[in-house]
Amino acid sequence: MKQLFIFTLFICTVSFASGKNKNLNISKERVEVIITETTTEGQLKKIKKTLKEEANIDFNFKGIIVNSKNKISEITVEIDSNDGVKGSGRLIISNIYNVGFIRNYKSQDNGDPREKALFIGNISEKKIKLD
Repeated sequence: MKQLFIFTLFICTVSFASGKNKNLNISKERVEVIITETTTEGQLKKIKKTLKEEANIDFNFKGIIVNSKNKISEITVEIDSNDGVKGSGRLIISNIYNVGFIRNYKSQDNGDPREKALFIGNISEKKIKLD
């Protein structure tokens, strides 16, 4: 029984450690980065490295402001896709919106700013549980 518990714990640990970063999604058509108030500087550095290695996107951040609860409240980001598409912006971290950036490689002009080649800002509304 003890061996089964240790084996299960090991599998869970490996699965968790190798899990995808929920704040970073990379595909051939789209790259999406979400920054939350609990995102750490270490996570931002890891996102920066992964973006460069997997999507050839230069991602820089600066001007991080933390609130009294030691959580990110503002950050300035600079994105360069190294294909002529680049931009920067100041993000205000909210518990209502997911903020970050989206790089669309198949951009469309359908009126939604999030479908442009590069969008920096409020990506989507968060699901709020009202209990």
